Amino acid sequence: MNITPLQSDFTVGEVKPDVAFRSTLEARNKGVLTATNMIPDARGPMIKRRGFRFLGIVGEAIPLTKCDPDVLTYEQQWQFSNAETNFETGPSGISMKPDGTSIIMSSGSSGGRGKGFYQFRLATPFDLNSIQTFDYPADWAEYTPLFGDAASNAPFGVYVDPTGIHVLSTDAESANTGGGGGSNSRVFYLNWATHPWEVNPLLPGDELASFLLPEGIVGTTSPAGIDASSDGRYFYVWMNQADQTIHQFEMTIPWDLNSALYVRSVQLTDLPGGYFIRGLRFDRTGERFIVSGEFDEVRFYDMATPWDISTQSFTKEVKTLQTLNPYWPQFVDDCNFLICVDLNPGQWTFERYAAG
Repeated sequence: MNITPLQSDFTVGEVKPDVAFRSTLEARNKGVLTATNMIPDARGPMIKRRGFRFLGIVGEAIPLTKCDPDVLTYEQQWQFSNAETNFETGPSGISMKPDGTSIIMSSGSSGGRGKGFYQFRLATPFDLNSIQTFDYPADWAEYTPLFGDAASNAPFGVYVDPTGIHVLSTDAESANTGGGGGSNSRVFYLNWATHPWEVNPLLPGDELASFLLPEGIVGTTSPAGIDASSDGRYFYVWMNQADQTIHQFEMTIPWDLNSALYVRSVQLTDLPGGYFIRGLRFDRTGERFIVSGEFDEVRFYDMATPWDISTQSFTKEVKTLQTLNPYWPQFVDDCNFLICVDLNPGQWTFERYAAG
């Protein structure tokens, strides 16, 4: 009968395979060929590591950056008239894919065939001159009946989270009052899990929820845009009126509009009277946001508490010079560039600025 002694001393650690059969060596009797998820004790025994399982090597975390340029230098412009398709629309918001290969744009045009989402593809990341394809695959009229609101007008603003799955937009129509805004202005949530960062195809399962904006808080004009925190907890809307006010809402269940609650409204008192907010975008830290509007500038605001606009304070303004009115500006490529839309002169364009 073979008798295998109980080994209780592993103080030598792992040994080479050629030592395994050399029973006369002390190392052989106090070692082990392979130890996985085990912890050797200095006194001799070895115990199983608790609560951990090796899954793989984690890559270096991407740092969060607060964009803080002092100069915005004009570099590129791409006119919508360059599109190979007849472009009968006015933009109402943009979101650029983090890798710089795609721009998704909402259209709030009330004429032509412009109401919906457009997608622009860039052959070279962040290079507007490399826009080669132009798609109009998502008509807003196809979306809104699935929410039970066939009278909806057009999307104003589009926020796409970094994964390309969670999409927020607003609707400017009021079926109850017969005009834009008011009692039927809504925030819409779309889920693109089956086609991240791809407007096409449009699937009925994409639409999950809508949220009625409270008229007593936001007023009776139509929404002008939307932005959100990337964790799906907060979203922010501003209206198409010169009240310089941002309205903050919280989704107690991330990305679930059915859990949305009004939090606060904050007026940016540093803005001059008559100033319309044309664009607002938070950076990834939640500690800063930028605003654009009536002038050739981008304005920076810092928040003492991340994502809490009641703690905001005006920091600085940076002139764009080339752009008459920068619409929907956003920093991309880890703050290296600013992308915006402009009507200059009388022609809608994408524009890129180097941030320095």
